[in-house]
Amino acid sequence: MAKLSQNISFYLRTLNSYIHYKSKRYIPFLVIINPTTLCNLNCKYCSSHNNNPHKMGIDNLFRIVDDVSRLGTASISISGGEPLLVKRIEEAGIYARKKKLRANLNTNGTLIDEKRAFRIANSFDSVRISLNGFEKTHDKISGVKGTYKRVLKTLDYLTAAPHRHAKIGINFVLTQYNKHDASEFCRQFKDKVDFISFLPEFSFVQNQHQKFSKPGLDIYALAEQLNMKGKSGNTKQFIVNGKLDYTKKICDAGKLYISIHPNGKIYACPFVSEENMSNYFLGSVYADGIANSLKNVKKTYFSDGCIGCYATCSTEISRIFRMQPYELIKNFQYLKKTYHI
Repeated sequence: MAKLSQNISFYLRTLNSYIHYKSKRYIPFLVIINPTTLCNLNCKYCSSHNNNPHKMGIDNLFRIVDDVSRLGTASISISGGEPLLVKRIEEAGIYARKKKLRANLNTNGTLIDEKRAFRIANSFDSVRISLNGFEKTHDKISGVKGTYKRVLKTLDYLTAAPHRHAKIGINFVLTQYNKHDASEFCRQFKDKVDFISFLPEFSFVQNQHQKFSKPGLDIYALAEQLNMKGKSGNTKQFIVNGKLDYTKKICDAGKLYISIHPNGKIYACPFVSEENMSNYFLGSVYADGIANSLKNVKKTYFSDGCIGCYATCSTEISRIFRMQPYELIKNFQYLKKTYHI
């Protein structure tokens, strides 16, 4: 009964965001909360390498969840940095669900023992573990030897957790280092987890002179193969004629998704580098509140020098919300299956 009530609330909140989006009175569908910039790894593709360390206390995190819930948002994603460096982070997932929010956790999976896995699997609606290839490849990308073996244990602990509530999935970032692993990796892991999401590596320094790392891998077949079994969090957003599309622009920064940093600052885009943050700054949770900060969202997207976004958590949301009502109704079962909602 509790799960049914939460699902109904999620769909109603999603519908509310959709109506506001179409009427240009925006309520974000997703709020990404980064309670810390600290991380115990040094992944090659990541923008957070402890350059400006901050950590949010759990009480402030609860306060943000309260504000997000009052706003009418449907979903939060707790990310970082590495969020499991924040004590009692599991309580944030439980608290968010009590507030009728769908709660996701993004983690590198290296700080979870069997006992903590049980708490996490029963605190969040979904848990995404970063795993970017087999042992040699993943350890090279993460910058820490032994990471792969630790993540495998974490996946075993999470998927085997008694009465687990959360869907357990893998985030796989396609880079020049792992493109040859991708096909075999998906074949071996697709039946060990509830879903696999993969996306091309992209730069957090969004400007017209940035050269993207193009893996040169046709992931269309992989996406289709996984989608048929309901195992993929990806669609064809990045695919044009069977190849990766690095030119398409799609952005609803501040309209459908926002990001909150450990210091309480609110940004329209979750994926900008520190030197570009001023262009995307909306306000402060503590000084302005989320609702007032959203009044600063521009009528057009924040495209200053940006050559296009390839982050699934943003572009996929935009793609769906840009559908007309009849398209949503027609594709509802497909979307429900693909995104495990």
